[in-house]
Amino acid sequence: MRINRYGIGLLFAAVLTAAGVLAPQVSVTPAAAPIIKGDKATEGPWAAFIEIPGLGSCTGSLIAENWVLTARHCAYDNVTLHIGDLDHNKGAVRKAAQIIRHPSADLALFRLDQPVKSTYAKLASVAPKVGDLEQPYGWGADDLGQVPQYLKTATMKITAVGAEYIDAVKVTGWTAGGDSGGPVFAGGVQIGVHSYGNIGAGTSGHTNVATYKSWIDSTTSVSSAPAARIGNGELASQAEAPWAVAMLLDGRLNCTGSLIAERWVLTAKHCDHPGYEFRIGNVDYAKGAVRKPVKTVLHPDTDLVLYQLDQPVRTTFAKLTSVPPKPGDLEKPYGFGRTESSGTEGSQFLKKATMKIRIVDANLITADKVDGSYTMSGDSGGPVFVGGVQVGVHYGSNQASGIAGHTNVATYRQWIDSTIAAQ
Repeated sequence: MRINRYGIGLLFAAVLTAAGVLAPQVSVTPAAAPIIKGDKATEGPWAAFIEIPGLGSCTGSLIAENWVLTARHCAYDNVTLHIGDLDHNKGAVRKAAQIIRHPSADLALFRLDQPVKSTYAKLASVAPKVGDLEQPYGWGADDLGQVPQYLKTATMKITAVGAEYIDAVKVTGWTAGGDSGGPVFAGGVQIGVHSYGNIGAGTSGHTNVATYKSWIDSTTSVSSAPAARIGNGELASQAEAPWAVAMLLDGRLNCTGSLIAERWVLTAKHCDHPGYEFRIGNVDYAKGAVRKPVKTVLHPDTDLVLYQLDQPVRTTFAKLTSVPPKPGDLEKPYGFGRTESSGTEGSQFLKKATMKIRIVDANLITADKVDGSYTMSGDSGGPVFVGGVQVGVHYGSNQASGIAGHTNVATYRQWIDSTIAAQ
């Protein structure tokens, strides 16, 4: 089944648009087919079968324990991923905790709700050359619309290499839809993400991975793997952080949040867990007001969640931005993260760091350490401020590099406001 560059098909786009979901532009495509005349794959521990409810399927590649790379036109909400087996019925089943779409290229990243331990696809840093042979992989549906049980592959010859796309022509087979988002290998490394094709001509086009590797690396390097504290930061004062929320599970610090209204806490979706007790309104969480969440509202595709409290808290709330920050701005993330990099306990006292913003896109803000301080786990979900307003919700960091990543609040401000107003 062939999927064109920008969508799963005109019919699906019409359905989504009618439902109020912004669908990518599409064009009418020929009848569906699989990786045609290819072979059953004999390896693929990185293989990801992406099941899209009511729409069909795509393919992706596991590039790190929590990350799957695929095509942007495959990045729909509520997908189920089957990972790590040539037989998609036997793959590890995961959900997407967050979807990060490249702002212009046909690429997307799914951050998984749970890690998958496997051999990951190695991404190319150098583009292939015209004349090289490549191997695309995918679970494209057959001409009767049936999804194959086993991963397929083919050999194709590269005919053109541009900054954005790689084009190839059939040798032993060629790609079609359902293969969309699937990895394309040459010389043992992933050079492409399948994007479009022409069944009649036996040609295919893939997004050039080498061009976008820095974006992939900067996004995935801020994964929320367990780590430590706001490293080398300083204690926050009560005057600057009356909105502070420590999120405790069984008496132990798990995440940080911010009080944005008298009965609403904003934090990261990957922190969501039943049984929370919140300590609110004091930089020493032992002195904070004790509250329980009575309602949880998860954002459908980004790393945000809102908790409604059982009782109001009267204090100064975190003010949310409507305008994103700029690269080069200095930011201050806050958190109750662990006090020792090898420790297991969160800090009783709120800490802050100073970092410099490097990248701002619709979904994500990334920042580098400035004074040796940086964010760590336990700080997950914590607010990030620039100029006195909250610009981000922290979702992860890389201890070795000191890079941190945050969900861009300005993009989701309308969702936050409308959710609170509707209650």
